Amino acid sequence: MSNTVSENAKFNITKTPTKKSETNQLEGNKITINDYVNGSIRSCSPNMDVYEAAKLLVKKGWSGVPIVDENECLVGYLSAKDVLKHAYACKYDALPPAKVKEHMSTEVTKIECGTEIFEVVDMFINNFYQAYPVTKEGKYVGVVFRSDILKAVCDLKDNMF
Repeated sequence: MSNTVSENAKFNITKTPTKKSETNQLEGNKITINDYVNGSIRSCSPNMDVYEAAKLLVKKGWSGVPIVDENECLVGYLSAKDVLKHAYACKYDALPPAKVKEHMSTEVTKIECGTEIFEVVDMFINNFYQAYPVTKEGKYVGVVFRSDILKAVCDLKDNMF
């Protein structure tokens, strides 16, 4: 019988930092997500037109975008699926104007900066999401993608096996 990711995540991975960015990953001898967060992922306002947000998703090739308020606090997430649901509901009628806040998901699974890598691995294995918004003290800082965490695991390979 194999161990679950949660059981494997209990092992501390000690690593001697070889560069400055690796120092930022260490937190109590655990490797964190901090150096794998993509801070260049733009967020949208809840009051933005839903079709303008959809155009951004298409232009950037994203499957969704975090929604933040005027204080940069994460308040939701708009996925391509959310936009498609609205379009489907309207079908062939003229698509009425709509705000992001009317169609975004407000129950968002997010990750806090400093979260241990294998906790995030467990989240990706046990959920269908390909990305999670990342916050620090409630403020949106970026997104971590499944591929970012795969890179983190590859970076750790020499120290794990």
